[in-house]
Amino acid sequence: MTRTHAAPTAPQASRPGRTETVLTARGIGMIAGGLVITALGIGMASLTVVVVGLVLVVGVAAGALWLQASIAVMRRRYRSASRTISPHPLTAGADGRVEVVVMSRRSQRHVPRLDVREQAASELTGDGSTSATVLREPGRVTLTYSLSPVARGTWPLGPAVARVADPLGTLWADTPIGAEQDAVVWPRIVDLSRDRGAALAGSDRSLRGATSPATDDAALREYRHGDDPRRVHWKSSARRGELVVRADEHASRPSVTVILDAAGEPDAAEDAIGIAGSVALASLASGHAVRLLGAGLDESREYGARAPESRSALLTALALVTASTPDGPARLADAARTAAHEVSRGGIAIAVVNPRTLDDSDASDAMAGLGGAGTTTALLVGEDAALVSRLARAGWRVGVTPTLADLPAAWSAALRGIAS
Repeated sequence: MTRTHAAPTAPQASRPGRTETVLTARGIGMIAGGLVITALGIGMASLTVVVVGLVLVVGVAAGALWLQASIAVMRRRYRSASRTISPHPLTAGADGRVEVVVMSRRSQRHVPRLDVREQAASELTGDGSTSATVLREPGRVTLTYSLSPVARGTWPLGPAVARVADPLGTLWADTPIGAEQDAVVWPRIVDLSRDRGAALAGSDRSLRGATSPATDDAALREYRHGDDPRRVHWKSSARRGELVVRADEHASRPSVTVILDAAGEPDAAEDAIGIAGSVALASLASGHAVRLLGAGLDESREYGARAPESRSALLTALALVTASTPDGPARLADAARTAAHEVSRGGIAIAVVNPRTLDDSDASDAMAGLGGAGTTTALLVGEDAALVSRLARAGWRVGVTPTLADLPAAWSAALRGIAS
């Protein structure tokens, strides 16, 4: 299940945590052998044999003391590690890179050969290893390794671990350097930029009751008394034969509400989250403010088209969604009723829905009511011809996208009013 606690910023540094000490097979053999030999020596009344047995046991004890002293020295010398993740956050299905720098307090001295490695969740490595390249410089050791995240969410990364062993190889210890960090992984998305202008233009036209303007005139309107002369678009004014000014982008573009139904099988739920993220980003890129509803998302948050942090914040919110919850139909019904208010005021609603969720009568009725409220588009994550027809009759434009890979065609077809 996806972990939902917040991720700290990178890089991060902290004092070392608890050390794990392990007695090796050699150490176990020396202790067992020493005790047996000691017992035999006592039974044989042979001081020499007793001494041999005790030497084996004392050798392990001395190794333990040596190990503890080495750990104490290492803790004093290497008190912190910083970690940088690139890119940050990561994206499922896209490779990333991690650089860990272990610093020595004695920065002017050469760092001794330190056996350092990094731990990472399997969701970040694709079940592979975190084999790192190591660069040793005066006062520091730098580890660099690749990540191949396979699942969205927040997953543990680190801490860096230094291994120390006694000279006889009877014990070894792993000592954390620095802290564990949660790496945020955004969901997989597809780029809809090729179709976004044509697709959302249809929704804009239905709201304005006008034909779509030419590309150069897309953000222009007639000059009105009191307009700032500096906003006059002279090239288009000359072509039209009348003054036109650059329109306020926010006022000319309706807001988009994206409803997410993350119910169903895990793969279908993950595809739904990726589809919702894709259409939300396409809407942002077209100049529409976006709200996300359903699946436990923060319904009060609006992502502004002009806010530079909107894309990152939107994807992070989707990364933390808990999918396949049993209250999916109730969440969808609530989201549809909330969206109906925005749509009735001229907004656009795009719903990403699992057909099985609409087997619930409350969710089905709420979706039907939303379809009659204004401009609405449904993207079904699964095949259901009867449901397509039912939603179309309720006023929805429908596209079928069983997987995330099918989204571009379904997105184009749905927003052009073609049920597919």
